Amino acid sequence: MPGEKAYRVLDGEGSPLDVDEPLSAPAGAEEPLPEAWWDVAWESVLLAGDPPI
Repeated sequence: MPGEKAYRVLDGEGSPLDVDEPLSAPAGAEEPLPEAWWDVAWESVLLAGDPPI
């Protein structure tokens, strides 16, 4: 289509990747997400209903 741009994915050395080569995740992508605040709040609600001895 007019106005569209084509991009090529390059490896670390600047060579184009073959179609069969999978892309790797960027550095730091494996870091787990922090626990949501509502999960922490819900744990406190559960603990309030059954306090430890």
